Amino acid sequence: MVSAALFAGGTQSRAAMHDEDILETMYQESLDFNLQRAADIDTVQARLEEVDSLTADLYREMQLPTVEQCIPLKSNPTFEDSVYMERLADIRSVIDMPYNSVVRSYIDKYCVRMRRHMSVMLGMMNHFVASFETALESEQVPAELKYLPIIESALNAQATSPVGAAGLWQFMSATGRHLGLEINSVVDERRDLEKSSYAAASYLKKLYGIYNDWSLAIAAYNCGPGGVNKAIKRAGGGKDFWAVYDYLPRETRGYVPAFIAVNYVMNYYCDHGICPLNSGLPDASDTVMVSRKLYFNQIASATGVSQEVLRKLNPQYRANYIPGSRSNPCSLRLPEESIKRFIDKLEPRRNKQSATPATPTPAAEPTPAATTDTPSLPRVADDLSTPREGNTPKPLEVMDNEERKEKP
Repeated sequence: MVSAALFAGGTQSRAAMHDEDILETMYQESLDFNLQRAADIDTVQARLEEVDSLTADLYREMQLPTVEQCIPLKSNPTFEDSVYMERLADIRSVIDMPYNSVVRSYIDKYCVRMRRHMSVMLGMMNHFVASFETALESEQVPAELKYLPIIESALNAQATSPVGAAGLWQFMSATGRHLGLEINSVVDERRDLEKSSYAAASYLKKLYGIYNDWSLAIAAYNCGPGGVNKAIKRAGGGKDFWAVYDYLPRETRGYVPAFIAVNYVMNYYCDHGICPLNSGLPDASDTVMVSRKLYFNQIASATGVSQEVLRKLNPQYRANYIPGSRSNPCSLRLPEESIKRFIDKLEPRRNKQSATPATPTPAAEPTPAATTDTPSLPRVADDLSTPREGNTPKPLEVMDNEERKEKP
């Protein structure tokens, strides 16, 4: 989770501060929130059981069938340590992904206890991956970071942490606003797929600029750079995640191993008999800009896309409408095959409504057949549909390795 209450308050000019000073201030302002969150977590077992239970609810609700060309296994096959080590080494990445007992414990959890959860995540990634990769590429940061939202939010844009972090990348309100995201009673762009992903990529790049090490940057994304800086100091100045492991906050010790394990599962799920499940979300979607207020029931009627799917594709809108205007148009995400229907049925209406009638040329003897009457447009619906309520998966929490005897 990105640290809470970032950039809140303070009289010092942010523009005059270096990135490291800004990020250090962010951590200090959020330390109490992180400590409170850690205090709320009693045991690793309870956390994993909660996530697995919530994923089971989603599984039953969606009645997800497995995709073809995949053979699911009821139990997880076991492999020698050398196999895991070789597979991680074969993942081409600039992020160091070592194999040790801590990483193995996470691989076992995801491949055994949380197999169903990972099947859901695999299916949902088809919808998100293109946007994640585009945003990360724009900042020239590693594509493997696209798996962080699996840990942060379980790919649930509606996820909100106990301390108020929201969206796929779990930004606090103050952080989101600083990164240029609009957050108010109508719109919350922390939940916007594209805008939040660009914000996360920018933030991760800044963190890497401080440590020149991706494992430490990922750790700082979780606990704030202040927590990492303190761990480095207590460890005698070593700038390596495993060198400072014992000095990091409890939750952060499991964050990087969980990231490595998720990357492993996302690359070798077939070897463990874990099959992607159809998420019900379109794999291909695109956005159109809307420059007037449009209700979800209007869009559903015009495109044939259900209001439930529209809300899942556009979770940044807190009400049942798109608050577009000419001066501030808003994006609307639709399944790719529905874009043309939307333009054909709703765009002409907007064009007619906004068109300025031409001044008629005076005629000496106008004929009755000539007419400039325009048919009246149907009135925009005023009713709001009640959002569908139901269980949603909470963020996938990481394990606490404080009591582990094995050292990496």
